[in-house]
Amino acid sequence: MGEVDQSFKRLFLLQVGALLKWLLGEIRDITPLSTDLATERQLLPDTLYRAAYQGFPCIANVEVQSEPDEEIPYRMYIYAARAMHEYGLPVISIVIWVFNRGPVPSSPYRVWVGSRFL
Repeated sequence: MGEVDQSFKRLFLLQVGALLKWLLGEIRDITPLSTDLATERQLLPDTLYRAAYQGFPCIANVEVQSEPDEEIPYRMYIYAARAMHEYGLPVISIVIWVFNRGPVPSSPYRVWVGSRFL
């Protein structure tokens, strides 16, 4: 199976620009990036707990923030993606803002847990 995958990858990637234009329409400035994602910077969530929400197994991640952080929605997404990959469970992300120091950024990232879209 792997040999067939590699053959198709080589075939498609010969004309990656044409392939992406066919799939996505308007696209430009296509530049290859390293696929070695294991070298990304280390980010550690404050907590991770296995739990059951509405009877469904999940992970709860509770982060405590004392300062405003516009990157917190993205960071919580990264934590959740890594935890879902590691444990195979959806993640409920909770941020506790210790001080009222301005608006709380909302996250564009969502996940279903039980009947709730979080």
